[in-house]
Amino acid sequence: MLKIKNLTIILGVVLSLFGTAVAQPEMQPGHAPNHTSGMVVGSIVDAHGVALEYATIYVKKTSDSLVAQYGITDADGKFRIQDIPFGRYFLEIQYMGYKTTTSAPFEITKEHAVYKIDKFKMTDKAEELETVVIRAQRDMIQSNLDKTVYNVESSVSSAGQTAVEVLEEIPSVSVDIEGNVSLRGSENVTILVDGRPTNLTLDQIPADLIESIEVITNPSARLEPDGMAGILNVVLKKKKESGFNGMASIGASTAMLHYNDKHHFYFNGYNGSLSFNYRYNKINLFVSYGIRSFGFRNAGTMWRDSWYYEDTTRMEQSNYGQNRDRFHNVSASLDYYINKYNTITFNASGHFGKMRRESELHSITYSPIDTFYYYDQLGLSPRRFNSFDASVNYKKTFKTQGMELTADLFYTQRSGNGYNQILQDSYLDIPDFYQRTETSDLNRDVSAQLDFVTPVGNGGRIETGYKFSYRGVGQDYARFEGTSDSDCVEDLSKSNDFMYHEYLNALYFIYSNTFWKKLKVQVGLRGEMSYTISDLRSVDTVYSYFNYGHFARNFFFPTVHIKYDITDNHALQFSFSRRVQRPRIHQLNPFVDDSDRENRMTGNPALEPEFANSFELGYMYSQQKCTFTFTTFYRRRTNLITRYTEILRDPETDMPYTMTSYQNLNKSQNFGVEVFFSYRVKKVYRMNITGSFYRNLIDSDNLLDENLSRDWAWNAGVSQTFTLGKDFDLQLDFRYRSSTLTSGSMGWGTYGIGQGRRSANYRLNLGLKKGFLDNSLVVSLNIRNLLYFIPKVRMMEVSSWSGLDEPIGYESYSVRENSGFNISLNLTYKLNNYRNRPVRIAEDEYSGGEGDM
Repeated sequence: MLKIKNLTIILGVVLSLFGTAVAQPEMQPGHAPNHTSGMVVGSIVDAHGVALEYATIYVKKTSDSLVAQYGITDADGKFRIQDIPFGRYFLEIQYMGYKTTTSAPFEITKEHAVYKIDKFKMTDKAEELETVVIRAQRDMIQSNLDKTVYNVESSVSSAGQTAVEVLEEIPSVSVDIEGNVSLRGSENVTILVDGRPTNLTLDQIPADLIESIEVITNPSARLEPDGMAGILNVVLKKKKESGFNGMASIGASTAMLHYNDKHHFYFNGYNGSLSFNYRYNKINLFVSYGIRSFGFRNAGTMWRDSWYYEDTTRMEQSNYGQNRDRFHNVSASLDYYINKYNTITFNASGHFGKMRRESELHSITYSPIDTFYYYDQLGLSPRRFNSFDASVNYKKTFKTQGMELTADLFYTQRSGNGYNQILQDSYLDIPDFYQRTETSDLNRDVSAQLDFVTPVGNGGRIETGYKFSYRGVGQDYARFEGTSDSDCVEDLSKSNDFMYHEYLNALYFIYSNTFWKKLKVQVGLRGEMSYTISDLRSVDTVYSYFNYGHFARNFFFPTVHIKYDITDNHALQFSFSRRVQRPRIHQLNPFVDDSDRENRMTGNPALEPEFANSFELGYMYSQQKCTFTFTTFYRRRTNLITRYTEILRDPETDMPYTMTSYQNLNKSQNFGVEVFFSYRVKKVYRMNITGSFYRNLIDSDNLLDENLSRDWAWNAGVSQTFTLGKDFDLQLDFRYRSSTLTSGSMGWGTYGIGQGRRSANYRLNLGLKKGFLDNSLVVSLNIRNLLYFIPKVRMMEVSSWSGLDEPIGYESYSVRENSGFNISLNLTYKLNNYRNRPVRIAEDEYSGGEGDM
């Protein structure tokens, strides 16, 4: 009750602040705030009409160019500067990477106390002010105060790919051969789609539907603090251009896998998408459809030496698998501009498809004097799924420039069903084995959020809001076993129902302002109260776990962002945030997956949330031809969640096996540096170089071997884009990731592989893009992993061990190869010059009333 009372008090304070701000008298156009001063209002955009956040506006006297007042733009590029004494002035606008620009002179008088400058355009330093030719695409990388934006459309090699391949091209982000995503060496990353959690996997999101990806290593208090390393927000395309326009694309690909000492080529799949936008008066409609059918193959080997006191055994396995998936994505969005101050948006999307997995496994287990197990195993796993998302967004602006109220409702549901069938042919007088596992699941997410932004003082801004979210997961699991399909019966002791419920209430407050003309500061605080229930039921087991988070002690999340503009070209940045990683569903479910009897997996319902304090200090330099950033980071984690493998003995067979689960370790430290360099030669050549070097230190209270607790690692990448002619680009992209520890990772991983070390990997991709018919028709050819023919490149090697000097332990080594070599061809046609560029709404487009609603 005390915790609920604390939440009620905080909510009351926030609503009081909100009510006070709304009750403030609004400034009427043409009237001064007092009898001796006026104000300047307006908005700042780039050459494409995209709003520039955190641009600095100086109001200077025409007589001596001294600064009278100053301010910064908000997220929509808008600003309001008041308390300007009567007189003649001009504006000087500064933004990192853009030419410092001045406005025409103007005068503030009693009769004209408000000067308005709408959509003032800034020009990139790479463009000459006197020319009217503007680059057709945005810069690939845009850096803001609290996030870095990577524009997917600027990538030559993204056509026909998925979000997985797009992430591979982003500095700081790594994707391993199993599809696990890591940021600065940590897999504890939160993936969002349009700022919301998603039930989709990254390979289910076509790159053709992605506008940009935001990398947020230290999110502000407005965003949820989940994810130790930060947030990757996938922003989907949504057009707002006048009239009717659209885009259609189609593509196909082929791939190769090295297996049994041969290179096997096969048809990898096809993809297609169709999207259109219609804008007329107060209505904006956007509809899209995408289909992707693709398959991939993999092969691998594994051996493990284990010892259980005097008994020692070796297990050797080889496996081969092939997958065939088909996904459909349908989405629609409707914006209705009620009047000048009120907009409502409806979004709905559906995702459905089917997946099919086929596998072969050959396994033998023996000791120095005998052979215990020898069997072949065939697996088949088909599955269907359906997902539906719906949301309503209401946005209200006010006559007071920069004041904004938004309300969001969001609902998502995902259901799926399928089975996993295993047929095991055994030798050495061991009976055959048949297993069929039928699963069905239903996930629901509901959230409601209210946000309010208001300017305060001279150039300051306050943001505050409240969010409620609920997540419910239900999983039904039925196990059938026998020696063949005809005699299998359900094993009720291994069938179960698992339920998970999570309730979350959150409040946040952010204040931002500019001091001494060059220092931009944003501080925030977020408070969260969580409540979770895990429930597992089977014929002989009922397990319930209840976790009520301590609101005052564990769930306050402060954030700080500071940027100091030394000059137009040089800037320093500092940020801090407190983060949390709540256990994922599969990490909590305690039921044992023993489909591979030698390597089993289970969850741990007693897992506690993991917390981290994250610091960053960076330097940025930007001028006409190049951009350079240097960032140092430090992250301290407590209650570290990690995958952990140990040797156990089967009481029925008296044979050892590995059990992989999840544990909370004591704490860890991660620190290092990150460098980014971008260079451009007019419009014919662009180069991006990125690199990071970091140290991992883990305190596991002696659970892990010392060699698995300390590590140096580094990543590097070079991307070069050559313009070979009109609308003709070639891109080369090289990435390298050094060997690194798997300790501290949270993904499923390979069965039997927990704490250990993963080998280095690298790749080289080639992309060609040529435009025809005034760039309305675009043909793209992509070749991924040109170095695949080098054995060390196409293989991922993982070694794992535990208890090397103990009476019970193991040592294992695995090699896996995926069909990483891929060639794809894609065609895209744009109707009415369909562009990836939002357009702001002019005031004269409204025919509704002018007053507030």
